[in-house]
Amino acid sequence: MQNENLFIQFDVPPLIPQQHLSSPPVADMNYLYEQAGRSYSIHAWDAVVILCRKVIDIQSAKMWREMFQTKVESNLYKRVQKILADGNSFDRGIPIDEQLDYSKENHKLLYDIEQIRTLGNFAAHSEIYVHSDDAESAMIYTQSFMSAYYKWSRTLAESKAEI
Repeated sequence: MQNENLFIQFDVPPLIPQQHLSSPPVADMNYLYEQAGRSYSIHAWDAVVILCRKVIDIQSAKMWREMFQTKVESNLYKRVQKILADGNSFDRGIPIDEQLDYSKENHKLLYDIEQIRTLGNFAAHSEIYVHSDDAESAMIYTQSFMSAYYKWSRTLAESKAEI
């Protein structure tokens, strides 16, 4: 006999986990972004931002492995800076947006990623709730990153095919 009081009733349909073909299961950025979208629909702003940061973290690690074929830099800030900053080193004492050259596509993307990284850290470690505007921004910045990632991935595949 089931106790009806033990089940949580949500106003949104369940998000059925994807069928993993790998062991252990590996996170997929599209699935994580879908989770973020569902979290957004139920006003779980902190979850949205944390999931968006996870997308950036996982995909930038994949980029690192493809580009450098070495152990992945564990610090997300350093990792994306090396991937996207054209060898520039930024002073952490000065806001990054004041140091970027926005005529460069990679620098625009680096700005977006820095916003997601910062919001994600805030959501995970602060006692203050994330606001809906921040969650929406994180979704937009993440979508921009995902688009750039797909473009980068296609370019990489084409260059490997030419070899």
